[in-house]
Amino acid sequence: MVLELVSLSPRPDGSQQALGRGFTVLELFTNRPEVQAPDGVQRLNLHHGSPRSLLYPLLKDTVDYGSLLTPIDGAHLDCVMRNHAALAPAMHLLPENVLVSGNENVPGLAASPTGDALLRPQLLKTLPFTLSRLTVSLQPSLEKFESQLLERINADCHNTKQPGPEGTARTVVIQERRLHVGVHNGWCFLDTPQVAVLEPLASGSRGRSTLGKDRRRRFTANRGDAGHLGFMETP
Repeated sequence: MVLELVSLSPRPDGSQQALGRGFTVLELFTNRPEVQAPDGVQRLNLHHGSPRSLLYPLLKDTVDYGSLLTPIDGAHLDCVMRNHAALAPAMHLLPENVLVSGNENVPGLAASPTGDALLRPQLLKTLPFTLSRLTVSLQPSLEKFESQLLERINADCHNTKQPGPEGTARTVVIQERRLHVGVHNGWCFLDTPQVAVLEPLASGSRGRSTLGKDRRRRFTANRGDAGHLGFMETP
């Protein structure tokens, strides 16, 4: 994680001008066995320049920043890193690799009288429900929608110039239509979504689709007019 020290000065129009005064790098996770994850009080040296210097080729793939960056004499950042065990039951409400503060509204957590819902998180009660019928409508028609989708994807692949093994251009085709069904709180899926494989069928025919691998449920997939794909749970 890159941390930058920024000074704010007022402008005549009332806005603020931000000016970087130094930056540092905090390694939250590491795949090097000789380096332990940060825990407790940390003192990080601030470096001259902009964090953009980390994109320089000599720094892009290195972890030894100290030997290549110029530290600011007498300037450092003190912080405390701690594991928050009380947050473990609520981790399914948050996506990976995000910074969240206690005053943010996290759907699924009860509001805290202290204003910090993450200090001692309280989960809201969950309510089970069943979807008995679900229809996906693609406009103006299924064939037209997929044709336009393939046209744009193939054009993008052509522009990126990613030839195949023999130098031939790649062509994208639709091999399977999948529908992910799950509960999302606006941040992430609360549980692994179930997947239904939908196939457009000829008029009057029937087909089946299975959701998930652990809890097997049978679904009847059907196609009404040209722009609809749907499935309905069967007993």
